Amino acid sequence: MENEVSDSGKKQRDKITKDLKKLKRFESQIKTRIGSTKIKEWIFVTPEVNQNKLLEHVQKKQAEVVGWGLSIVSDDLMILIQDADFFATEINRFQLINGERLVFEEAIQSLSTHDQLGDLSEYEENINRKNKKRCGYDVSRNDDKLRKINELTSKY
Repeated sequence: MENEVSDSGKKQRDKITKDLKKLKRFESQIKTRIGSTKIKEWIFVTPEVNQNKLLEHVQKKQAEVVGWGLSIVSDDLMILIQDADFFATEINRFQLINGERLVFEEAIQSLSTHDQLGDLSEYEENINRKNKKRCGYDVSRNDDKLRKINELTSKY
């Protein structure tokens, strides 16, 4: 149901709440870093955004944070949620500049084996779900690609 919040939606909601509280808790430290600059946009980046409840939560938090009257936050603060694809160009550019690339040859097959047995840990299930989204997963084309990406991701 759309009114229900999934586990990932709850985790995202809780992460947003926790991170925004850090603005209040670390206001003076942030102020020394940014000086007179005020935060006008706060962006939460996630693999996927598909829940209206999460968007409602962000609107409430936006009003709450502005209501704190922090010296580092603009009165017209906007809290945004973007999926990782929104920043794909920047991520690719950053990797190119830094000479980073994904190396698939080092991958092993344990996640794929676990997935077939249905005994993935919560951490591995999270990796698998997020990487399926990133790959535009299609079982007929992406099984090997997904397995390799999962392996690389689980190493870090």
